[in-house]
Amino acid sequence: MRKRILFPATVMIILFCLGLVFINWIILPLPDWAVRSIGFMMLADLPVLVYSRIRFVQNNP
Repeated sequence: MRKRILFPATVMIILFCLGLVFINWIILPLPDWAVRSIGFMMLADLPVLVYSRIRFVQNNP
């Protein structure tokens, strides 16, 4: 069950982070700690996203 929701969850985390980056660039600058936290969250999420995408493709031909 957890493997089925892993890929959508990681995609939602990446979209959330990209939304915050967009807000930082266009609307208002965020504090330094927030930008670093967003970057760390994206960096930690990318390997999980790649792993879950590979598993998703292997299980759904």
